[in-house]
Amino acid sequence: MIEDFHHPLEPFTVPNWIFLSLAWVIVAGTIAFTWFAYPLLPNPIPTHFNLAGTPDDFSPKGFWVVFFPVLIQVVLTAGLSVVYRYPKYSNIPTSMFIELLKPEAREKVYWVIQHMIAVLIAVMNGLFAYLQIAIVQTSLGDVHGLNGWIMGGFIGLIFLVSIVYSV
Repeated sequence: MIEDFHHPLEPFTVPNWIFLSLAWVIVAGTIAFTWFAYPLLPNPIPTHFNLAGTPDDFSPKGFWVVFFPVLIQVVLTAGLSVVYRYPKYSNIPTSMFIELLKPEAREKVYWVIQHMIAVLIAVMNGLFAYLQIAIVQTSLGDVHGLNGWIMGGFIGLIFLVSIVYSV
């Protein structure tokens, strides 16, 4: 029954505060990297990449153009941190039924949800940090776009985490 429920990853769990701290460190690192790289960027900068990872659209260098991915990263991290803190108020399918469980079972279900959110926040921040680094490096001519293996790895990891915690 649900009282005996144990998530398969439970014995191997890294505490949530480590994932959340790592996520905010990545956010701070992305902000610092972008701040120091901004004066070095040429005009225009790549703002879109095709499926092959090469830039196919450019925009004039501007503060909001350069910092837009970082802004999305901050908003998503802050928003998901709120969902992490208050999972019962999130729009999780069947959340109404979670509230009907016994308190011990409800806490276990919320633990799984919170752990999944903490891991996804860290992975998502890694993805956004990579995108920002690739934009800067491509602008400076150091690389010629996004690495498909790295992008595929991050996207695959997001799907894998979602599937593993949903089971």
